[in-house]
Amino acid sequence: MDSDINQIFEEIISTIFSKAGFNVKRMLDESLNSPDLVVYTATGKAVVDTKVYRSLVAPAGQLLKSAMIIENIREETGADFGIIAVANDISSPLRQAISRRFPKIKIYDENIILELLSNDFDEYSKYIQLLHDARPFSKAIQISKSSGEKSFDIQDIKDDLKSAPNTAWTSDEKSSPHTPFGGQLCNTIKSIPPGQKTFAKFERDVGSALKYIFDSDLTSWTYQEKTDTGISRFDYICRISSDHDFWKTIIRSFGTRYIIFEMKNHSGEYGQGEIYTTEKYLFRTALRSVAFIISPNGGDSNARAAAQGALRENGKLIIDLNIQRICEMLTLKDSGDDHNSVLVTMLDELLMRIER
Repeated sequence: MDSDINQIFEEIISTIFSKAGFNVKRMLDESLNSPDLVVYTATGKAVVDTKVYRSLVAPAGQLLKSAMIIENIREETGADFGIIAVANDISSPLRQAISRRFPKIKIYDENIILELLSNDFDEYSKYIQLLHDARPFSKAIQISKSSGEKSFDIQDIKDDLKSAPNTAWTSDEKSSPHTPFGGQLCNTIKSIPPGQKTFAKFERDVGSALKYIFDSDLTSWTYQEKTDTGISRFDYICRISSDHDFWKTIIRSFGTRYIIFEMKNHSGEYGQGEIYTTEKYLFRTALRSVAFIISPNGGDSNARAAAQGALRENGKLIIDLNIQRICEMLTLKDSGDDHNSVLVTMLDELLMRIER
């Protein structure tokens, strides 16, 4: 679903530029060294990055990372400036902070895009539907006019490119590939053999990945906290500290402020027993009703049924995160995209499919 949403948004932005008279090239390379779009006039070019954050407000840290990436691409390719088209509302302080640090980066946010689509009913309707689909846990979309601080429009782009040299995108303009930090963490986790002998390394390295992914969402991480009886323990507990709509929904709908992570370095799929064990750690009265189980291969059908039962009967949410999903979130984190989009999709599908 995430890939569909991102592709539709990229198509909408491409249409905006095309109908404004630009030549637009959509880039198929999904690496950090390539923009999503390159727009041309006869005299210059701009590189474009498109972002859909699945929350009402874009996370500042991820948007800033996106600005850094597109600025690097702009410098390496000799583009006149970079554009971030983001399907979210951007606050004035965040916009100003990015503009001061990256004066050649321009931002299209949700309201500017709506203005640019105001005379195109089909694309406007497609964009509104995209916003609804992207934010299943957000408040109803409120369309507001720009506050008058819009720093540019399509004509500005044309004017900026008039004095620019005639350039074209070529493959040799890209920097040499490298493995970003999240990619390194993913490779490390995937290289750990399953089994009891390596469970401590699995817990430690997965924990490092989680702290990188959720650095702006979760805080006060505690490792291998014993329960009050001293008999059993969970691997990590942390506190929610996020403004993202996913985590706000977790707080509001599941009555929790704390999250538990359990690591299972099994060679195959884990079973329902792991669900029942994890469920014992969860108490709504202690504001601790949500847990994630992380393993190389995920749970089997019995585990999924047990997790649905825990949610349906006791309101305890246990989410299965295999290493493939962890690596997907690491990739999104590296690129300045919304790592929480993986969790948004999983929770949305879980709640829509749960049976009586």
